[in-house]
Amino acid sequence: KVSLGSNENIDEKILKLFIEEYPKDPVEREFNNAKVMEGFNLPVPACYEMIEKGGRFGIVYEKVPGVDLYNYLVRTGEFQKGLEILVGFQKLILEKECADLMSYKDFIKLVIGDRDPAAFEKIDRLPDGNNVCHGDFHPFNVLVDDEENAKVIDFMNVCRGPKLYDIARSYFLMRGDGPVDPQVETLLQAYLQLHGVTVADLEPFFEVIGICHKWEML
Repeated sequence: KVSLGSNENIDEKILKLFIEEYPKDPVEREFNNAKVMEGFNLPVPACYEMIEKGGRFGIVYEKVPGVDLYNYLVRTGEFQKGLEILVGFQKLILEKECADLMSYKDFIKLVIGDRDPAAFEKIDRLPDGNNVCHGDFHPFNVLVDDEENAKVIDFMNVCRGPKLYDIARSYFLMRGDGPVDPQVETLLQAYLQLHGVTVADLEPFFEVIGICHKWEML
């Protein structure tokens, strides 16, 4: 799980600074993922450098003004437009392929570690793929400014895999674990329709996504 120590403005840049003793490897992985996303000319902030500040690792990004897409939807009430922004960006990302990224299977195994070895067999039975997957794609990771320009943020979970994995992950995160409000359920169905998939298409991925998410939240 990514824990932010602080956000510090540096002119038109922002520093994502991780907490003390946060390991270097995942920060370096996020930096490399961000450079891959930037290299594809996707709607993401520029990623400038990885630094160490006061014994803490950080990544310097372009500062993106605006609010997250969730609050944009609440403020404007334009839920259909917001969904179209969300799905449009996810499709742009998923159209890209990159064999150099960590596979989603290896990423999930990395998160789980040795805490649930039985899950590894379930992961291995899932399909492979080289599509670029954001891995944490939801309305809070899309920023919209006053002119309705939008950019995607947060690249810790970026990996390669089949498109359905990333869509399943987004659906899982947006749906949550508890009872679903009817309005949220309507939006989720619209999300699936815009992608042209069904819950049944995503079902094979839900179990391992749930296992992974359990350990991410600790």
